[in-house]
Amino acid sequence: MPAADGTPIAYAVAGHGEQAVILSHCWGGSADLFLPVVRALSDRYRFIVLDLPGHGRSGAARRAWTVAAYAGDLATVARAAGAERPILVGHSMSGRVVVEAALGPLAGRVRGLVFIDAFPDVEHLPSHADQGGMLGALRADFPGEVRRIVRSLFPPSAAEGDIERVAASILRVRPDTATAILEENLRYPIRDRLPRLSVPVWSINADLAETNERANQALVPGWRAIVIPRASHWPMIDAEERFAEALSTALQDLARR
Repeated sequence: MPAADGTPIAYAVAGHGEQAVILSHCWGGSADLFLPVVRALSDRYRFIVLDLPGHGRSGAARRAWTVAAYAGDLATVARAAGAERPILVGHSMSGRVVVEAALGPLAGRVRGLVFIDAFPDVEHLPSHADQGGMLGALRADFPGEVRRIVRSLFPPSAAEGDIERVAASILRVRPDTATAILEENLRYPIRDRLPRLSVPVWSINADLAETNERANQALVPGWRAIVIPRASHWPMIDAEERFAEALSTALQDLARR
């Protein structure tokens, strides 16, 4: 189906529950990352999974890789799938995407948000210097920097196959596209946008970084978190069962709101 700018969006619907849940993947990811949890919880929820433009089976000819454009893509898919009052789940960079969707094109139509390892601590978001260094390294050596970033976001005990699977997914995205997507995402003023939310929020985080509930709740009162020990930034890959249990807990609470 076409996005507002005509870019083709690949999406699928699975599950039999009444509550619609839109799953939005990470930078360099795809809907395929969510298949295990969709299978695990499909008897309780109606899942809508998509490949964000530039990723997977969706088109890659977009000119502006903004968070607002991606938020519009979620709204387009929600309308096409007939999702009323969906719960939005955003992994990593899609944390910003689901925030913008809830404040913008889906305002007043979202039941709640779930962040997957997106903002464990809003007081320690990447600085401009960190962002500039990472983007510069990606432009200089995209494959090498991708592999360095991915490895740093897995625990030391991680299986090499899991690390390679994530790196290979990111490396399927064109380097210039991937860098532009990340640059636009990091530019998004998340600390200014979070306090404007009027829907309940959950986080599911790995313990690679400390979860600062106090700081997060100062921006969004009632923000609740679940921490999965010994998991990577991609808990749906290396902690499948524990991730499914955590997501089930968050969705069950939000679906009652």
